[in-house]
Amino acid sequence: MKSILSILFFAILAGAATSDLQIPVTYDTLSNGLRVIIVPDTNVAVVSCRLYYFVGSMYEGPGSTGLSHMFEHMMFKGTKKLGTKSYAKEIPIMASIDSLETLLQKRKESGVSESDSLTRALKSQIMSMLEKQRTLMKKDEIWELYQNNGGTSLNAWTSDDMTAYIVTLPKNKLELFYWIESDRMRDPVLREFYSERDVVAEERRMRYDNRPTNRYYERLNALFYTA
Repeated sequence: MKSILSILFFAILAGAATSDLQIPVTYDTLSNGLRVIIVPDTNVAVVSCRLYYFVGSMYEGPGSTGLSHMFEHMMFKGTKKLGTKSYAKEIPIMASIDSLETLLQKRKESGVSESDSLTRALKSQIMSMLEKQRTLMKKDEIWELYQNNGGTSLNAWTSDDMTAYIVTLPKNKLELFYWIESDRMRDPVLREFYSERDVVAEERRMRYDNRPTNRYYERLNALFYTA
């Protein structure tokens, strides 16, 4: 799996002089291409977990800009097992939402007014289907699983060349990290995709459209990246 960079487990070493540090590092590569890096420290009772993917904005082309950041958000929406009371019941609802959103997008591209009666009817149907799906969802279950098992520093971010997911856990909860991350690596479900798309678009407006300095750096980066 070429897009996966590494999964890293380490603990912070404190109080040791630089000259005394001897850090044993273990490297391994799994059959799916996942590179595992382990830095052990028996002096602490926690494990700091880092999962990095070779996915970032520099790999995006025209027409696909923002997908890396979008997918970072979607990875917290759950899987076929996590974040749902019944994935089987969600499937037809999500298919209906996709169809309605496609019709809505076509009307938007053709210049139809937002106040058009059919456009408003489509939006109403989408909201109705979304509310129906939400009754089947277990919102933020991934976050809660980590936090209920002592997880701290739970975060994620997207950069030019990678996407990272991090959490610090009690050392006896390391297998929980394996299970959650392997499950959402294998079977992510893009719940609430369209509403989350609007959240990401608003983040962009806040960070770039409303900040002249960030707009400058965005244009500077455009000299180096194709998108």
